[in-house]
Amino acid sequence: MHSTPLNSRSGVLARLWGPTWRTALVAILGIIIFAVFWGVTDEELQAAGGSLDDVAPLVLIDLVLGVAAVVLYPLRHRWPMLVVSLIVALSTLSAFAGPAALFAVVSLATRRRTVEITVISCLLLFSLYVNTLINPIDDSEPLWLLAVAAGVVVVIPILLGMYIGARRQSLQALQERAEQLQREQDARLETARLGERSRIARDMHDSLAHRLSLVSLHAGALEYRTDLSPEEARNTASVVRENARLAASHLREVLGLLREPAHPDESSIVRPDPSALESINPLLADSRDAGNPATLDMTSTVANHIEELPTTLRQHANRIIQEGLTNARKHAPGSAVTVRIDGAPGQRLMLSLSNPILAASHPTEPASSGFGLMGLRERARIAGGDLRTDVVEGTFVMDAWFPWKA
Repeated sequence: MHSTPLNSRSGVLARLWGPTWRTALVAILGIIIFAVFWGVTDEELQAAGGSLDDVAPLVLIDLVLGVAAVVLYPLRHRWPMLVVSLIVALSTLSAFAGPAALFAVVSLATRRRTVEITVISCLLLFSLYVNTLINPIDDSEPLWLLAVAAGVVVVIPILLGMYIGARRQSLQALQERAEQLQREQDARLETARLGERSRIARDMHDSLAHRLSLVSLHAGALEYRTDLSPEEARNTASVVRENARLAASHLREVLGLLREPAHPDESSIVRPDPSALESINPLLADSRDAGNPATLDMTSTVANHIEELPTTLRQHANRIIQEGLTNARKHAPGSAVTVRIDGAPGQRLMLSLSNPILAASHPTEPASSGFGLMGLRERARIAGGDLRTDVVEGTFVMDAWFPWKA
């Protein structure tokens, strides 16, 4: 209940922490440089017979300008060129502002704009030159050495900033590409799920029409047949009642599934024969004709209770066997396929398809896109079952099960 405010607060703290620690680092480095610079200056002045009091105004100016540079530093993203130029200008008279100036130059260089980098490099070189002129310490280093040092001080931040900018741009491009690929993958998976749901709904619609036609036929017999015996009338009424019950059950499933917005191509809709599992035989024959010998291993329990299988369960079994045979033809042409059907009323209906994996195939990727198996898995879960695939000793195995109500 309180997760949203806490998450919002943590997000605000994370956004504030980024600029805060950088500004704090700049301030700490500025204080260190300030203390070291004026400490060395004090020693030099005392060696020359003077003291730090002689340059007290310069110390105060250094401190004030350094604080101003630190205050300006967080604003470098809002007005990059203006703020960085001001900080560099402040560093001309302030050792305290030196770290802020270097960090600001690095930040500006991440934008990788030639004009900005050229202007700020010239400004930084001029600032270093002026700083050597007003430095109270008597520096006897040759001019060329100072020039080299100044060049290094300018070049290193510029190169570092350009590298950081290129890396950020590369990472951003990779992240956008990954997000795009993820969106496309999610869209394809969702399309596969919705397509399979729609196919299931259309299959069930055919079954519903079949049930309602039986209800209409037998109800018409009761209405117009006056020569029926009481026993025949009861039997006919029982058929009407049972088919009406099954139709209502199917209708509930259809209404739930037809809410999906997918509209697959009519040619891809599978409408198996709702009378029995004998509709599998043409699929096996097609597989044999295509070069994949297919055999059916059905247990006696299933064979003895075929007529008791619910229509939707037969349709699910037909669809899974059809897809398994199709996968075998695609990825293991010429290999033998074994279809095993097991189970019992009141327990489960279990399907297993297996075929050897050819050397040229990819055992870890039995389907080119995986969306066919994704659709079958969605079908199984909607019906209360599940579907698994595995590779066992060089054989690709697809197992599925559905609840089989008595």
